[in-house]
Amino acid sequence: MCHMNLSIRVVEGEWGGASPADVSAVVQSVAQCLEEAVMERPVEPILVEPTPGIDDPPRALFDRAKSGEVRVLLNVRGNLWARLALQFAHEFCHVLSNFGEPLHHSSRWLDESLCEASSLFALRAMAARWQHFPPYPNWAPYALRLAEYSEERCTDPAHQLPAGMGFLQWLASQVPLLRGDAGRRADNTLVALRLLPVFEENADAWRAVRYLNLWDASQDSSVEQFCAHWREVVPPRLCSAVDRIDRRLTRE
Repeated sequence: MCHMNLSIRVVEGEWGGASPADVSAVVQSVAQCLEEAVMERPVEPILVEPTPGIDDPPRALFDRAKSGEVRVLLNVRGNLWARLALQFAHEFCHVLSNFGEPLHHSSRWLDESLCEASSLFALRAMAARWQHFPPYPNWAPYALRLAEYSEERCTDPAHQLPAGMGFLQWLASQVPLLRGDAGRRADNTLVALRLLPVFEENADAWRAVRYLNLWDASQDSSVEQFCAHWREVVPPRLCSAVDRIDRRLTRE
């Protein structure tokens, strides 16, 4: 259990030599970075499992475990804590954003991009936290690797705008592709980088994530329409956070 009254249970399994207790320490640390979202509305209990095969993609499953928990499957093996944090933060954001069926619709790319923002946010927050408050004292030096891994993601050439192209022009060119394939990871990450400052500057943005998918977004034909519906379901105190996200995606 986290101090946030959130249940995250890591199963025994093929973790590549990593102990379930250590895996649990990493995923709990991710959750603590997103504490404001967790505290906003109750979060379903989570069961963390290794994927059946190392090449199987990480994912959060709509079908619950027999115990009623949301199943989150991760394909990291061994003590690659930065990769583990990256994967869990993405899937955890799906849980925070009330993911469900239909699993694929034309606005799903926004969910996927927010989940990539969650990964970058968690890595950067953990890098700062672990310098002074690591899960175990001997893990403090790993804070540097968390920071390096985040920087690698942020500076990867695949995650940069094409030369001479502004964000809005680029996004307009990619939205038709994203509406057909929400999980275009390089594109998702580029959108995430655009949104990351919003989430790092005001925790209200994470609180607002807890109200995603409480409407039928399958018919939303634009970012503006998606955000308009999002504003309708959040408490009034969080409307300005949605406004900031909207502006980052629709104005230079």
